[in-house]
Amino acid sequence: MKDLSNGLASHQRLALPVRSESDSAVADQARPYPFSSMPQSRSAPSSVAAPGPAHHEVKLESPAPIPSDDDKEGQALAELAHLVRLQTDLDQTHLQAQVRLHRETVSFALASRLLRCGQTLHRTMIDNLRSDDKKTFGSLYNAFQDVRNSCQATRRHASLDPAMNSEPSMKPLSGTGDFMHTLPPRVSDQLLHFLEKVRSSPNYLADRIASLSTSELSALTTSYRTSSPVASVMPQPNRGKGPNPWNLHHSGQDQVPAAKLLSFERHDPLSSLLYTIYPRGGRRDDAEELRRTDVWATTCARLFVEGIPGGDEVILTVLDAWADLREWPGKARLELLLSQALQDGAFLLDGSEGHAAHVKAQTLLAGTGSSTAVAERFFSKMVVDLLELMKTQQAGIGLPEGLLEIGQAILQKLDGQREEQAARTLIICNWLFSRFLPEVLVKPELLTLHKTLGLMTGQHISEQARRKILGEIAARIQKHVWDVTLEW
Repeated sequence: MKDLSNGLASHQRLALPVRSESDSAVADQARPYPFSSMPQSRSAPSSVAAPGPAHHEVKLESPAPIPSDDDKEGQALAELAHLVRLQTDLDQTHLQAQVRLHRETVSFALASRLLRCGQTLHRTMIDNLRSDDKKTFGSLYNAFQDVRNSCQATRRHASLDPAMNSEPSMKPLSGTGDFMHTLPPRVSDQLLHFLEKVRSSPNYLADRIASLSTSELSALTTSYRTSSPVASVMPQPNRGKGPNPWNLHHSGQDQVPAAKLLSFERHDPLSSLLYTIYPRGGRRDDAEELRRTDVWATTCARLFVEGIPGGDEVILTVLDAWADLREWPGKARLELLLSQALQDGAFLLDGSEGHAAHVKAQTLLAGTGSSTAVAERFFSKMVVDLLELMKTQQAGIGLPEGLLEIGQAILQKLDGQREEQAARTLIICNWLFSRFLPEVLVKPELLTLHKTLGLMTGQHISEQARRKILGEIAARIQKHVWDVTLEW
């Protein structure tokens, strides 16, 4: 009992002092309260200012009502409906863009084909003018107008907004009229696979063209060029075992020009292999241009190495195509040279056409004593000037850029010095100086290179001037080149 009394006494001595209400109030005023726990009923006495900064009265808003399950489902359905409408609009916009892109692609392809057909028609119509064939000229003109109007209608249709004549439920690519989409899937896949191999595999096309017969190779090239080239004055050597390619007829003699124009290259297999299966390119370093050059260089090299009868004509036609594809900066200088030749060589013409020039030439060269010497000096000067123009390498002025491009690619495919030398003879002598240049000299208005429709179109060249001046220059330069080549 005594121990319990001592413990209670010790506990009373250690207990905290008990505060009165006045002490508690003073302590509460001195102690800083948190803003959320500050007592609202207690305030400082009116005679004593409240310590610390003044506090603004804060009004607490009532919490928002919790949405019910039905409200949540309504909001979700509204958002879903908005997303569905947005996706439908995007799908429709994408479909319309596809249709418009397809129309524009078809329109550009038709424009390119119309340009090539127009270049071919340009040659034929000039021949009709020279032969005074008004009936054929008129029919070709009307046919060309019909084809051009059809292409322009396609162009206008491509510029229309597909949203004006399309239904929201239209299927992808419906209404484009694409031929491939009308074929069964199996046939379409096989056709696409075949075209891809022709486009990208050089040996694939070379093997198939090399396996063609002479008549099939001739049919492959007959529909490409309508106007027959100027006949060569030199006997052309024939490497192959078949007929001489220079005696083969061209398409202008075998096919009605108006029917060829209206066919619009659909019945021209070589044009399809050269142009249709490749997109329209621009620079020679484009991927598609490099692919096309590699494929056809391999094919030409195969035909040349194997000496297939009729293969030389295919090679020469491919050179024609590449010359048409590229610009030739030397055409302006050639036009000036031809104008000078017609002016200086007018003394060779008979009658009043060359009388004044003949008198002037005799006066200037009175000491020669012979008109033949005057003519020889004139033709020698023209041949030298023309050869100087062809060998100029500044900015591609000399040779056509297309010839340099495909010619170098063919030579790179050949193995052996003798094959390369023979290929150079075929390209330079058989094509440049026996096929291309004679036609340009005698019929300059027929030149249809890239972005060029004829030379000297503003001048009239008589048949006598073509024969006695331009034709003689072409014959002399051709003979000179062949004499040099046979010595190699």
